[in-house]
Amino acid sequence: MGCLDGAGRRLLTVAFDKTARVWDIRTGRSLAVLQHQQQLVRGCMAPHGQTVVTVTADHVAHLWDVRSGQVLHAFEVCSPRFQGKNVAHHW
Repeated sequence: MGCLDGAGRRLLTVAFDKTARVWDIRTGRSLAVLQHQQQLVRGCMAPHGQTVVTVTADHVAHLWDVRSGQVLHAFEVCSPRFQGKNVAHHW
């Protein structure tokens, strides 16, 4: 599963190894590795490419700062199918 930023320069991928990665499309270089404790079910990147929302199988959404690789906020969601688009866009 993948998600592009608004400019089409960065790609967010989520993997079965419990990591989400942000990639530079032009160079193919990994810009951030976001490690999780639970299995990832989805992710979304803000149009500006600076924040990412991931959702894990235990129904927790994580808002990440791409530059620092740190979680800014974590909160429970009612379903792992939560999209996260609105949250990523406003942070």
